[in-house]
Amino acid sequence: MRAMRALGAISLGVRFVMGATLGTALGVVFFFVALARAARPIHAEGVLCTGELLPRDPELGARLAGPVLVRFSGAFADQRGQKADVLGLLLRLRQREHADSVDPRQGDQDLLLGSFESFLTAARDRAATDVADYLANHYSTVAPWWLPGRGAATLRLTRLPSVTDVSSDTRPSGPGAAPSVAAAEPAAAEPPPRSTLGSRIDRLDAALASDRARLLLVADLDGTARVELAELRLLARVELQDHTMQASMFNCGRGVRPVGFRNGLRATLYPMSQFGRLLRGR
Repeated sequence: MRAMRALGAISLGVRFVMGATLGTALGVVFFFVALARAARPIHAEGVLCTGELLPRDPELGARLAGPVLVRFSGAFADQRGQKADVLGLLLRLRQREHADSVDPRQGDQDLLLGSFESFLTAARDRAATDVADYLANHYSTVAPWWLPGRGAATLRLTRLPSVTDVSSDTRPSGPGAAPSVAAAEPAAAEPPPRSTLGSRIDRLDAALASDRARLLLVADLDGTARVELAELRLLARVELQDHTMQASMFNCGRGVRPVGFRNGLRATLYPMSQFGRLLRGR
């Protein structure tokens, strides 16, 4: 098992390097677009929230637990639009000593997710995304991330009721119990019910006011098992310019690392786009 995991890690690492190499060429385009727009080429507008990760897994969940800053965004449409779109979610884990700070630059681990499952299904997933409600959707890292002691996994943030519960006769209990694990389910065939009132920012504010702004972070391991890692509880919206929160595929202080070709693309595309914005003061 360890040998197979090691070979898998090497393969994913090689693909990451290949993606980063191609990303350097594509990054030239992203650089000039960002320079011309003084904004991200995609996910240009966002909204920031403070929050916390409450562990459900005694090992990896506990490693990830603590204060977080979350950036929600639409890929192409503005924040109050109703056009079909893919929503993005950047989760920045922060050291506990920075819990009272709202500086978007602080944090030691980034996780990036979107409301689609793969690039092959992006058009269908875009149509199924509820653009009027950030919290009514499922988010996926799409590409694999390497989890300490667990191997490659797809991370997901999902609405709390949608995660399969383990039956009472198999769920571990008591101090030091192992994490709950269930068979991974495919993405729901039916889209979530469409929100009908207000913009997604209005609905986010309402959920925050009633302490209903919660999602569950899970890991799908090799497509065979689902582990509940932590509950994401959003606390308050932060009225700050969100462009200062710049995602990095190398911000991996908790040991959760991006791997694979698509994450390699991001590793060079993002900083080149950010450099274009920096030259325009953004």
